[in-house]
Amino acid sequence: MTATHDPAAWLRARARQARRDEPTNHTRALVLEDAADAWERDVARDRAANKRARVQALRDAQHNLLAPPANEAECSP
Repeated sequence: MTATHDPAAWLRARARQARRDEPTNHTRALVLEDAADAWERDVARDRAANKRARVQALRDAQHNLLAPPANEAECSP
């Protein structure tokens, strides 16, 4: 992802700029870095939730695919 598509990277770039602009007061930079960290945690949490949902869907499908047919009529075309 480029900085224009990655809000965390954009926030970190603004934090670096804030450190250059105010070398003795890093409050703004720290706030921006905390926001970038929070964004990355949210993205990681969303990805983990999506992964868990995909794994559960695959488990459910696997159970259905591996189950033998209930009767011979299901096997015949």
